[in-house]
Amino acid sequence: LKVRANWKTVQEIFQEGYHVIETHWDSLAIFGETETSYDCWNNGDFSHVSRLVTPTGVPSGYFYDRVTIKQVVDQYVRLYCNREPDPARGEDLTDARTYLADIKRETLSDQYGVQVPEGDNARLLDFVKFFMFPNFHPWWGEQWPISYRFLPIGLDAEETLREIRLTAPI
Repeated sequence: LKVRANWKTVQEIFQEGYHVIETHWDSLAIFGETETSYDCWNNGDFSHVSRLVTPTGVPSGYFYDRVTIKQVVDQYVRLYCNREPDPARGEDLTDARTYLADIKRETLSDQYGVQVPEGDNARLLDFVKFFMFPNFHPWWGEQWPISYRFLPIGLDAEETLREIRLTAPI
């Protein structure tokens, strides 16, 4: 994807959760972008790696008083799993995340023809993106299996090539 802007500026847009309210407004009730956590590792001289983690199954802070956990679960299951939610599941946050991870595990097992083992729900549900200086952005886990890379086009730093690589089996 070619973008007419400085490659460092374009990259900055994808390094934080604050863009979600404008760019991904339709998912505010499902993904807790206001709960995004950021980590920077320092090796003593310079930090070359940072990470953001945005939880799934948690409403945005902008919707805390308007959306229940059950509504979050029901919307996620309908929109992202293309099925009707189990009315008995998702009343509290622990059950909601377990239920959503179970559905994701089942979907991936059916899609790829392999059994997805029990394990960490975060790997299946949450958006976890690393930034590796100067321009590489791999996503970890099964929720968003892609990576980004941002490059200036030729010697012109005001034009950007944004690579998007799918890291899931096709």
